[in-house]
Amino acid sequence: MEAKVTWSGQKMKFEAESRGFKVLQDAKGPFGEDSAPNPKEYVLQGLCGCTAMDTIALLKKFKQNVTALSVEVQTELTQGHPQIFNQINLVYKVTGIDLDESKVNEAVELSRHKYCGVIAMIEKGVPVVYSVEIFSQTYQKS
Repeated sequence: MEAKVTWSGQKMKFEAESRGFKVLQDAKGPFGEDSAPNPKEYVLQGLCGCTAMDTIALLKKFKQNVTALSVEVQTELTQGHPQIFNQINLVYKVTGIDLDESKVNEAVELSRHKYCGVIAMIEKGVPVVYSVEIFSQTYQKS
């Protein structure tokens, strides 16, 4: 894997690039203009994306009829420098038809403890806790 970050020449605006894909980064005022996510926000987005991709792949493998999946994250920063996350709280929200609660929980557990490399890296320095919310509708034939 490779990545590159290039300063735009304006305040704290940077362009990050990996495999030809580009995203902007910025900082909040007064140093930056708050025009894009900051690097820590991208870490959180990457964390959510990694575990969400694992979870949806596993749910499909388990033949669960998922109609929506989101992973939300909340954290606070420690005082002093460097400021790091003090604890990461993930909320998995899974919606579908006739979902098997045990299969949903198994998919989340497998992502959290076996497949998600981002969680594995982050947990070396920060506790990651989670909850799962399941919204299942029963399909009724007419």
